[in-house]
Amino acid sequence: MILLYDQFEALPDEKKNRILNAALREFSLREFKNASTSKIAEDADISKGALFLYFGTKRQLYTYLYEYALGVFKREFSEKFTPTSRDPIAVLTSLARIKMDILASHPDLYGFFVKIYIGEQDEELRALIHSDTDSARAGFMRDLMSDFDCGGFRDDMPPSMVVDVIRWVIDGYTEKLISSMKLENSSMKQAELLSGEYSAYLDILRKAFYKNQS
Repeated sequence: MILLYDQFEALPDEKKNRILNAALREFSLREFKNASTSKIAEDADISKGALFLYFGTKRQLYTYLYEYALGVFKREFSEKFTPTSRDPIAVLTSLARIKMDILASHPDLYGFFVKIYIGEQDEELRALIHSDTDSARAGFMRDLMSDFDCGGFRDDMPPSMVVDVIRWVIDGYTEKLISSMKLENSSMKQAELLSGEYSAYLDILRKAFYKNQS
């Protein structure tokens, strides 16, 4: 008996990635009800019939895509999360680099998550956010970002507030980088060209919040 998704899973990786990226792109640009399966099929260079053969319905395609995206995040973070210490800058920089690696392979994966979390109006799909799977993802990320070593901070600085500022700067810089790469239609891998600028921001943070950095 052939189960739903079995035929899709049996496809060559190149074809699977082409379909997944096309679907991620379409669902990141439009709400579920307005997303076009015809456009997904066209961008993936397959027939619309093949798309429904692989996934059954548009909603099942979306559900598969969501579970797939969660799996990508968890696998990538589990395998690549190797900060040099538990210092907040080291941890958050490691997370940012993994995020850029994911976007290099799936440029629209992040936009897909943004759409469901803040832009999707379909109540059934939004309920995925509160599912056991998503709760597990949130717990996984909390574990990665727990037990920071704040011993290097200045004694007159509240550690929790310093961590917040560091996170905002690193997240903000990462978002700026993502936007610039998409605007220029460039590979995410070109982000390394700006690594010197990123280091300069980290130096400012260290001088502002760390001991013996003047």
